[in-house]
This record gives sequence, structure tokens and C-alpha cells, in this order.
Amino acid sequence: MLAVAAVLSLLSPVRTLAVDVASAPVGYVNITLLRASDTIVAVPLAAGIAYSGRITSILPSAGGQFIVKVSGAPAFASDQFKQFYYLRIGTGARHGAYFTIVANTADTLTLDSEGNDYSALAVGDTIKIRRYWTLGTLFPVAESNTPLNPLAASPGPLGPQRRSQIILFDHGYEGINLPAAGVYYFTSAGWYQAVTGNPRADDIVLHPDSSFIIRQPAVIAQDTVWAVAGSVVEEDERIPLFTSSSGPQDNVVALNRPFDTALSASGLDASFVASASTFPNDRRDQLLVFDNTVRAFNKTPVATYYRVGRDWIKAAPGNPTANDTVLNATTGLVIRKFRDATSASTEWVSPHVN
Repeated sequence: MLAVAAVLSLLSPVRTLAVDVASAPVGYVNITLLRASDTIVAVPLAAGIAYSGRITSILPSAGGQFIVKVSGAPAFASDQFKQFYYLRIGTGARHGAYFTIVANTADTLTLDSEGNDYSALAVGDTIKIRRYWTLGTLFPVAESNTPLNPLAASPGPLGPQRRSQIILFDHGYEGINLPAAGVYYFTSAGWYQAVTGNPRADDIVLHPDSSFIIRQPAVIAQDTVWAVAGSVVEEDERIPLFTSSSGPQDNVVALNRPFDTALSASGLDASFVASASTFPNDRRDQLLVFDNTVRAFNKTPVATYYRVGRDWIKAAPGNPTANDTVLNATTGLVIRKFRDATSASTEWVSPHVN
């Protein structure tokens, strides 16, 4: 576990943490949300740990699922973790990977592989269970216009009535500049999706390795500050990166931690296809970075980075070395993977900062 002093030394003055005696450092991180603007958000803290232990057995199941038995005779209630919880691997060959829990018994968890490799999991690997953030838990309607949820409720479902909105990206889209998979708003009654019928959306899951957009329209009176409260993820993070055989492929990603990270320490180099030179035609994988201090809708990247040899390079006049460039902890990223003839995926394993 991180020492509190070590955590505080890595955080800015607006990021405050304490110790949860049962598990991990907890606290809050402030994120400024500009009015008349989009903010591309990476949620820096997770929900609290519901269970911590080890895998004691692994069995394959049908439909891409598998079952793990866990240590400690925990006596879980039947299906208490179903749908809204995930298990993250702390140690072993698949450290950093996470899997959605689709069912559970008193001491077993049925997990959805979602196409990800679980064959290298082993007895003894450490695990933690956390609840996914959802629209309703990360932005509770009852806390509207407070630091825990500074978003503005909509007085009705019609377009002109909508106030704050959440925009989720379509991660199944093939190509670049991913479109929206859904647009969401809330009223005093709850969260809704902005489609025909306006279905309830309180339980829409926000995955820890995906960023999203908070849109504050011009009708919002002023900039606000969101105090994201939660628990620090102390494990490495393993993020799938997809490619396309027909051209470059965007991956809209996020690191679920409150620490700013230098490019040289991000771990991204291992999953990045390097460029042969600084010439534009030689570019392969690229990292697109955004600036949430700029007031704008439909933001474009303020900087693009790529690798040549052992160095990160900024795509700018002179092609300066960018190894020490810092990635903001609360801002989402786009990793644009170069075309791959087999559409093979890779993984970004981002190491936890001790």
C-alpha cells in the first residue's frame, strides 16, 4: 500500500488523499469544467474495494466466460457482484487486466473475458473487486450543483431544455475520430439517454480505461469544479489497443489514477509501433493529447506524439524530443494505431507509481 506521505508528494494541492484502513488511499481530485465547452475526462479515482484476495482455482465456462474461486471463504451473497462489478488482476502474467463479473456464488466469480486473454491467469494471482462507476453513482442526481456533481439538471427532455450532458464514445467504430455511442442528460428524476423514448440511463457503466466528454452548454452560468471522490487504484493498468486492416484506428482511453505521468514512465512505448524517422510519411502509431483549459466544443488535439528509436517526439517544427512531457491525470487520450494487416490488438500496461 502507498504511504500517505508518498501519495501526497505526487499530487497537486487540489488532490487530497487519506488512508482507507481496509484497503487503499482515498480522497478527492478537483476537475474544472468550463462552461460553453467540452471537457474530455479521465476519471482519476475508482469506487472502493469490495473484496481483496487471491485466485484459488480457474475453470473455463461457456460463451467466453470463466470461473475463479477466491481465497478467504468470503461468503458472498448470491450474485451480489453481478453486472456492476469488475475484478482486476494485481499480480502474475496478466497483472493489470480486469474482467466484468456476470455472476457469483459464496466463493466463486463468473467472469466475462470479452475476448481478452485469461489463459495466463494462475492460482495465487492477487485480485481486487470494485464497483464500476455508472452515470448514477459518479454523478448522483441528488447532489446536483454541488462539488460531488456540479452538473446542471435539465428541466425537460427536449433539445433546447438540456443542460449538462455526458457523451460516450463508440469503441466499436472502425476508423478514426470515433463518433458518439450515446448522449446522456439528467433531470430531477434521474439520468436519460437522448434518443427516441428517452430511456433511463442511471446504470450506464463508465469503464475505468475509457474517457468521455462532459459538455457544459453556453446556458450554464459559470465554470464549475467537480470534486471526484474515490479510491486510488494501486495496481498496474492493462488497456487493450485495437487496430484495423483498412487504415489507422483510434482508441479513446484513460488512466484511472490521480497521478500525472511522464511519457517516458507511462509504459506506452512497449505497445507503440515506432516510426522509422521524423518524416510525416514514416509515422506509425501516434498519441493525441487534448487541453481541457481551452474553451471549445468538439475539441481537436493540441499535440501529437510518436516514437523514433527510444525517444518520444512531438509532431512540431524541429521535432523536439518529448520524453519528459507529462500526461495530465484527468484528461482523456487518443491512441491512433497504425494500420495492421491482421487487425491484431496490443495492450498498454501502465505501471502503478509507487
